[in-house]
Amino acid sequence: MKCFLHGPALTDAIKEILAEDGSRSAVAFWGRDCEGWVTGVGAKIIANLRMGGTNPHALKKVAAQTKRCDRLHAKVYIGSTRAVVASANASINGLALEGAEIASWIEAGIVTDEIVQIGEWFDDLWLSHSHEITKGDWDRAEAAWKLRPRAKPTLSSFADFDPLAAELPLTTWLNEGTWTVHEDELEAQLGVADSRARTRVDEGIGVSHTADESVVANRWVLCWLPGARPRTSKSTPWFLQTSDVIIRGGFTFDETGVLSDVMLAPDERSPQPFDPGEKRFVTAFKRVLGYPDYVSLHDDEVPGRPWFAEREPMMRAFWRDVKETYDLLDLKA
Repeated sequence: MKCFLHGPALTDAIKEILAEDGSRSAVAFWGRDCEGWVTGVGAKIIANLRMGGTNPHALKKVAAQTKRCDRLHAKVYIGSTRAVVASANASINGLALEGAEIASWIEAGIVTDEIVQIGEWFDDLWLSHSHEITKGDWDRAEAAWKLRPRAKPTLSSFADFDPLAAELPLTTWLNEGTWTVHEDELEAQLGVADSRARTRVDEGIGVSHTADESVVANRWVLCWLPGARPRTSKSTPWFLQTSDVIIRGGFTFDETGVLSDVMLAPDERSPQPFDPGEKRFVTAFKRVLGYPDYVSLHDDEVPGRPWFAEREPMMRAFWRDVKETYDLLDLKA
């Protein structure tokens, strides 16, 4: 049995599991009143104390055997006959951030009675990848919690980015040059050449090979400006979002005279995946961008060859490395 849950039904399922004797929870962040959720005896908890998302004062009150795993980002609740795998952390709001600013977050998850593999995963995490919590750990967790107003995850923080998601953003460098929008092509192919249509070109992505078109369509693309030194970025990265509408010969680069097709930005932009201007993220992103494994991200386009299609396979490793670097940075970074 598997069932999709959200809203109050998800909260109720989590509370019911935590009320069972012997419940096991690998949940990154624990917030205010979590001690009132874990009411069964013999419970085991794995939490992330390093990121500043767990309220250590609340977690200390929980009647459970508790360990820490500083790389944990999962939210898994295991009972005797079913488990919940969800986006929701454990607190009065289903989130560990304790505030009105996150009261509108939408949480969802799956409840399943196929718990053998989930239980085996938890047991391995408990035995091999988690640590007993020392007084020093609690002290550091309390210090991180105090820094929460400055370093806490927000709705668009990279702290909640999932490098294992089915689809990840692309990333590419862009020139600082100027371009000329071809309004005649916009009119002919889109049926309109007003200011909004021109903006969709300006905020779109140039595509020079047909193999790139399906890769770039309906994607988020994190852009950056190359630095003076090799394999560096001199700018804070920013997001562009694409639609699946391509305009042939949509613009010309003024400096080179190169004619380019363009994948238009959507008519209405969605909320971006995270805040690319977050200082901690920018530091991690630029650091990983300089790794030898990602030297091809700095290459110029080669006429007649795809660019995005050849680099998309590395995106999963790239974002995993950025997330690992981000998680290991000092909270003050």
